[in-house]
Amino acid sequence: MRDIVQEILQAEKEAEELLQQSREEAANIRAQAERESNRKIAEARARAQEIVQQTVQRTRREAEEIRKSTIEEAERKSRALVSRSGLHLDDLADQVARMVMKTNFE
Repeated sequence: MRDIVQEILQAEKEAEELLQQSREEAANIRAQAERESNRKIAEARARAQEIVQQTVQRTRREAEEIRKSTIEEAERKSRALVSRSGLHLDDLADQVARMVMKTNFE
């Protein structure tokens, strides 16, 4: 009987040791999974930040190109308007000169 009790106690002790080892192994696995998860989250954040920076830079370049294009177009239109206005002023000056000359001779 004593041997049976000893065997039961020994089996319980071994079961407790196995249970403790399993708990420790599970805790290690959880900790490793947590570290891996945190690493992947950090990588994803870094990649997202990189994508945002690239997008902002590209958008700034595009906005600058649009701004330059708009300024160039406005300058072209302004030059054309000045050119046309100059012709009108020349015509008006000629008309005024003719009127003055006509008035002096009459």
